[in-house]
Amino acid sequence: MCSSAATQGSAEYAYKMHLDSRMGLGKEIESFFDTLVELNQYIARGEYYIKMLYSYRGISKRVPLKLDEDDQSDPARLSKYRHSLFLLLRTEVLKVKDLMLFCENCIAFFERILDNLYSYQDRYVTYPQEILLGIIHFVDTIVKIDALKDVKTCLKNDFALYKRTFFLIKNRLEEAGELSNEVNKIQMFLSNPMHQKHYVLTMIKDVLMQRKDGIHESILSEIVAMCMDKANALLDSKDSTIENSVLDFSCDQRYCPIRVLPHIYVLLDGLTSKDGISVNIFQDQKYNFNKVLDTVFKTLPVIPLMFEMVIQVHPTIKLCVNYMASGSKLCSKVFKRNNKYSKQYYSLVSNDVVNRAIDQANSKRLVLESYMIDGKTRRREELFADIFEAFQCMGNTSTLVLTHIAWKYANPFADNLNSAVKTGESTFGVNANNREYARCVRYNYSKQEKDIIINLIGTTKKLASILNDHEVRIRVEIRKHIHGLMQNFVQNLLPPMLRKAYKAKKMESVELMLKLRRIVCDWNGNNMEEPNDVYKLKRKDRKKHEHKFVWKERLATPSLTQIIVLRHILGALFHQSSESMKSDQGVVFKSSLFTKGDVSEMEKLYNVSKYFYDMLTYRDTIKRLSNFSQLWYREFYLEICKESQFPIALSMPWILVEHIIFTDGKFPTGCDIIFLWTCY
Repeated sequence: MCSSAATQGSAEYAYKMHLDSRMGLGKEIESFFDTLVELNQYIARGEYYIKMLYSYRGISKRVPLKLDEDDQSDPARLSKYRHSLFLLLRTEVLKVKDLMLFCENCIAFFERILDNLYSYQDRYVTYPQEILLGIIHFVDTIVKIDALKDVKTCLKNDFALYKRTFFLIKNRLEEAGELSNEVNKIQMFLSNPMHQKHYVLTMIKDVLMQRKDGIHESILSEIVAMCMDKANALLDSKDSTIENSVLDFSCDQRYCPIRVLPHIYVLLDGLTSKDGISVNIFQDQKYNFNKVLDTVFKTLPVIPLMFEMVIQVHPTIKLCVNYMASGSKLCSKVFKRNNKYSKQYYSLVSNDVVNRAIDQANSKRLVLESYMIDGKTRRREELFADIFEAFQCMGNTSTLVLTHIAWKYANPFADNLNSAVKTGESTFGVNANNREYARCVRYNYSKQEKDIIINLIGTTKKLASILNDHEVRIRVEIRKHIHGLMQNFVQNLLPPMLRKAYKAKKMESVELMLKLRRIVCDWNGNNMEEPNDVYKLKRKDRKKHEHKFVWKERLATPSLTQIIVLRHILGALFHQSSESMKSDQGVVFKSSLFTKGDVSEMEKLYNVSKYFYDMLTYRDTIKRLSNFSQLWYREFYLEICKESQFPIALSMPWILVEHIIFTDGKFPTGCDIIFLWTCY
């Protein structure tokens, strides 16, 4: 459970793809990579602590607190018992100490990365999108750690027993003074009277509030804008192609910006702006809070956090400095009246979005089967688009299930459990301790909802099955297509742009394009010779060399470094603030350097390249999108109910299997039961 294996979500995948092999890219891009690598390190380490906290059970209630009367009267045995208990608890407290040090480092790092990011404004005018996205994932990691720390009372119980034991034996410990200081620090970390909840977030808030230079306000505003774009993409039910899609595949990635958005508002509210004025997100239209409240938070008052945990927006917004003075009436009014509207979004019954998602996934599965099983040929570009759409379909169906389950966890069965018995529900395995969990899971779903959940899971698993069955062929075609897209751009489309930039003396753009060509180009012709200064030659002289650099199709996978450099430089080239997009008079989009066609090609590759890594890690992506293990995760409720385990009768996959067995003829029993067993 505490494994820190690299996945895309953890951001540690950067190291698996040699992200830090960046020599020769120039100091600015190397600095960009250094920042990105450090950001990824914190996110990866944070994920380890998330898993550690979630699976932490505590031992204070599982050790004998008193000895037998005979042992109690024996000083030697009593001393040995206390020392053994101290050593046992010490191993657990060291985990808490490591977590405390990590949180302290996160607080300092967040301020430092905002300071470093602000320096990009002088050099690039625009902030690097990859780093902004990394900050969003970093804040998401902090939010998850805070949420787990707040609910894990076993941490405080173990520490309390450790503290009592330490003071009983400290006179016999050589390092008693050092341990005493450590105890005081951990005590403040676990039970800080000024930061009883949301410790890391509120500590970061305090640090930012002390800054009066106003440089953090613009960066946080940019992050708000990025989160809004991704939130609107999730709520927009329109289908999109790979060229214009901004929606991530997995449920966790889709909800990440929405989870972060209210917390960024908490950090932003009350800061000092560049004008020296205190920021009020509820009154200043610049921060679009009213718009976000009406379009995003009203629709999604409950957001899946992780595992079986959820986050509610309104309690988070209450942490804002100006909430009581400016936001209380507005938020209370919206969140009070939106219950019916929210139920419509979270509902699976009579929902056109659900029906369309199932139909699209089944249709895409039939399309893939038709030319995979029947041997039909298909253009590589069409196959790539089909795989992208298949991943989106799997993301849509799994997101619907996990979103609905999150709503159920936040809104448990409200009636007396006796009313559930009258409807035919069994109370087997339910007792006074696990009743709260039973209200969330066992009695919280209607028969129609169970039918739809089974259908959605089955649809996702079937699509995953056909993709896994033909993995070898599909992965070969994906690699060739991605290699072809990148090489076609840098070797066919980029040289004319490079020539125009050189003639127009746009040397900043020339330098960026040369760096892009050097890191991305696959010079597999002419004995790996590079064209170097060919772009400086006249047309008739360039033609003499063109035949030397005709690239060949290869099964060569680009590294993550190449993909990130490609996106970073493309974003800098066609951004409206770059010198390439301005004429000599400074008029934006009136440049003779890049035509509309040039900009269109750059934007197209920039948007498509966002999904390159998911496509290249084909099997891992399928596994992530078809993973429904959250249906049986229960550590959060085991902590609340003070139980060591729940009976299988309260496990959601088991409940769905029971529903299939006792629903005559409605499901192809064997197939759907097997799909549900794979959730474990």
